[in-house]
Order: sequence, then C-alpha cells, then structure tokens
Amino acid sequence: MVLSACACTGVVGGTPDGGGDAGPGSADAGTDAGQILADGGPDAGTPDAGSSDGGLTDAGIPDAGGPDAAVADSGWTALDSGTCTAPNPPFTASEQQLVDLPADSWFAAPSSKLRAACPVGVPNCDSVVTAWSGGAWDTVHHRMLVFGGGHGDYSGNELYAFDLATLTWSRLTEPSPASYKDQDPLPDGKPVSRHTYDGLQYLAHANRFMAHSGARWQDGNGTTLLWTFDPEATVWQNRVPANTPNLSSCCSEGSAYVAASRVVIFHLSTQLSEYDYDANQWTQLLDLGNAPYWPRYSIWGDKRGLVDTRRNLAWFLGSRLVMVWDIAAKQPATDNWVTTGGSAFTNAADVSSYPDQVFNTTGGEVITAQAPGADYDPVADDIVAWVGGGPWVLDLDTRVWTRGSSTGAPTTPSQHGTYGRWRYVERTNVFILVNDVDQDVLFYKHTPRCGQ
Repeated sequence: MVLSACACTGVVGGTPDGGGDAGPGSADAGTDAGQILADGGPDAGTPDAGSSDGGLTDAGIPDAGGPDAAVADSGWTALDSGTCTAPNPPFTASEQQLVDLPADSWFAAPSSKLRAACPVGVPNCDSVVTAWSGGAWDTVHHRMLVFGGGHGDYSGNELYAFDLATLTWSRLTEPSPASYKDQDPLPDGKPVSRHTYDGLQYLAHANRFMAHSGARWQDGNGTTLLWTFDPEATVWQNRVPANTPNLSSCCSEGSAYVAASRVVIFHLSTQLSEYDYDANQWTQLLDLGNAPYWPRYSIWGDKRGLVDTRRNLAWFLGSRLVMVWDIAAKQPATDNWVTTGGSAFTNAADVSSYPDQVFNTTGGEVITAQAPGADYDPVADDIVAWVGGGPWVLDLDTRVWTRGSSTGAPTTPSQHGTYGRWRYVERTNVFILVNDVDQDVLFYKHTPRCGQ
C-alpha cells in the first residue's frame, strides 16, 4: 500500500448463467409503490467556454485542444477539479461525510434503497440487481449507474443512477413495454432488458455509458450488441462496431476500461479483445482457444475486470479465473503475480492435462467467487475486492492479501454476484456497493482522506 501525500481534511481512524438460468425470478413482495427520488439526472456541468474540443484527458479533465470527433463541441466538462482541500465544485454535505469516514469502516446511506425508484406497477424490479446484473461508476457526473434484468426475470430496461452529491436514486429512462421481447434492438429503438454481467463501463473520455452483451428478455438468448447511452440527451445508440467478435457465448465476460488508451478490454472466455469507442471497432488481442492459453485462461463463468493504472495491468478475477494482462506489452503477466495471504488457490484441476499451465497463488476467496466485486484504488495502490463481509485487500507492493472490517457490511453478496456494482469513487476515496434493491447503498472507506 502506498499512501501519497495529500493535504486532506477528515477523520483518520482506526452457477454460471450463460443465458440459460432456469425460469423467472421470484415475484416482488408487495407493490412497487415507489416514485423517482430527488433529481439525480444528467448534470451537464460547466459549459465548455469557447473550446472547439469537448473531449477529456485521460484523467477526465477537458482537453486543451486537438480533435476529438467523439465528443467535439459537446458543451460539457468534467465536474471536479482542484485539490482535496479545495474541490471544485465543493463537497456537498453528503460527500464531506464520506470524506470524513474513518479508515476501514462501512457506512450505509440512509433511505437509499433502489426499490423507491422502481417504476410503479412493473413487477420483479429486484432483478435489476439480482439477475446477473452489473453497474458502472460515472466518473463525469459522480454517480453509480445500474442496468439489468432480462431472461425470465425482468422485462424493464430502464437505467438507474445513484448520485454521490445527494445520496439519492433517480430513474434516467422509462421501461419499454414488456411485450417487447426476444429481440435486440426493441421496436422503440432501445436495448432489450438483459442480464448485464460485467459488460457495463463508463467511458469518461466520451461521456458515454456502455453496455455490451447479455441474456435478453424473455427468451434468454444472448445478444452481442454494444450499446452506449448519452447522459445529456438521454438517448441510447446501437453502435454496430466493426469486427464484432463471433462469440460462442454472449455472457461469460469480464471488462475493464483503460482510460489512458480509451479502450475497453474484454475477457470473452475464448478470446481477449478490446473495443475502441473512437474508432468504433473491435480488435482481438489474444486467442484463448488454444494452448498455451487454453485451458488456463479460457475459464467459463462470471468474472470481474479492473485496471491497475500505476502498472498498466488489466486483471480478470472470479469463477476460478485469475489473469493479469500487460496492456503495453500485450501479453499475459499472471506468473509475475504470485501472492500470499488469504486461502490457497491452484488451477491444477482446470489444467490437468497441461502441467506447464499450473498456477499456484493465494486470494482464493476472490478468485473462486462468482462475479466478485473488485476494483483498483489508485490512492492506496491496492486492489480491494468484496465477496461478502469484510473486503479482501491486495497490497500490490507486498503482494499480500489481508481482510478489512466486516462491521456494518452485508454478510453475503447478491445471489448471482456483484460484478461492477462495487466501484472505487476517487472524488471521496470510498468504495460504493449496490447489493440489493431493498438494502441501503453502502460505502467502504479503505484509507483516510479524499481522492485527488
């Protein structure tokens, strides 16, 4: 763990679905009587004064110039700049409360259950979270976006946002009719409701939410379409990128947004590929269908991706997969990352006919979990993962897993995994967790101080 200098105020303290899950989800108990909460809708930020380039730097701050066709003249800027002691805009009372939390502590935002934002009269809204569904942190507007449902569980394709400034939910879009099913796109031009797995990311440089793949409402067949959502216009777009992977399965994927190179890297079971939003095309990075990468890296199951920005590494964890990808060298680096701490893990049973592919390490609690929550903390330089109870922390300097506090934490994750509903929030230096529509949104404070 590396704690860089920061003049911050605050208290210093102590079963894979694959598009074929069996049958509809359980019905909601009672009536979905909630209404939309305080307006947490798109915040256009400060107008881009006179700039012909509405793009962002890799840090999410407006470019000083240069062409950026994806967001040219979009009229918005990132919402935060400045320092820990002088954030711009200033912290709200809710944000300051998160900044001031003691290290290694949990906080439940009062009256923050997603259920209250569900549409009235649409059953099974709980499946927005429980039906193999993920989320993404919107680094531009500082909010968690949740999108899910699908197959026999939930017809609704609405998008939800939890705003950091107010700690409230809003519904950004309305659901399409439940009769719109078994196809993608729908007749109204929107994406069909689907299990979203780890296919959701926020592309800060383009100011777009991205959703790839999933098991669609109602037949459960996989879709390989890639959608983006414009938060200012509140419009979905089917991107139809070039070289879309011809996948044997839609749904066993992990994804990681690489802000520095403006691409999303996907582990797609039989291949490692990246999507470039600006070029709107896919590129295969590695064929995982043949030795020496098969069967070691071609592991089926629900997983999670993240990027260690300091070392320029993409990690994919969960369902017995552990893969570390060197982004610059474009090659696996897993063998360099043997850890200690936590339970032992070996892939020997998975590669029984290929003894040269055996990998022994630790952190088995995270590696074997179905769709663990996991993200990179750039302030502490740690990977922090959640699979129920106290989080598991991998110190990337010492390569040791340790366990954080479980006081105030949910004891178990959502039935089918957490995916991207556990995210690091740099502005307030916390991790956010959306675990259930009938639980308050939770925050975990790993280290003291605010973010950047």
